[in-house]
Amino acid sequence: MTTLGERVKAERHSKGWSQAELARRVTRAGYSITQGGIAQIERRGETEPKSIVQLAQALQVSVTWLQSNRGDKALGASGGDDDDAQNSVPGTGGSETSAAAGNPPTTAATTT
Repeated sequence: MTTLGERVKAERHSKGWSQAELARRVTRAGYSITQGGIAQIERRGETEPKSIVQLAQALQVSVTWLQSNRGDKALGASGGDDDDAQNSVPGTGGSETSAAAGNPPTTAATTT
């Protein structure tokens, strides 16, 4: 499977879902998409990053695999995909920095 659309279609078929059923599941996950939108993704093989995250969640596969056909397909597999859906797209709740996590920033010590 070389395109995102082919991977979406194959995963959808493996679950026995219609395009309309996948659209319903993606919509329940918080991103509105229609059956026609799913058909367009499968046909064109591309979509916006936020859609990829929602599709991966609905299909229960890693964002990295769905987007690029790299890494482990399964969520939570031994490749660090537990936070995959959040870390792949900016602004979706990715990893925190030390300061954001409540730790003070580290500075180099100086001698006087």
